[in-house]
Amino acid sequence: MSAPVIAMQCNYAYLDKLFTSLKSLLYHNNGLKIYILNPDIPQEWFKNVNQ
Repeated sequence: MSAPVIAMQCNYAYLDKLFTSLKSLLYHNNGLKIYILNPDIPQEWFKNVNQ
């Protein structure tokens, strides 16, 4: 069985809401594949979140 996939789109102005959504998804689910479509979120943010 493949992992559930979630795709989200966000820009820098709503980054706090995206982070809250990600924390909730990851807390309540295992093995998700999450893709974030973004026009202006800095690459450093993704590095910090992945840690």
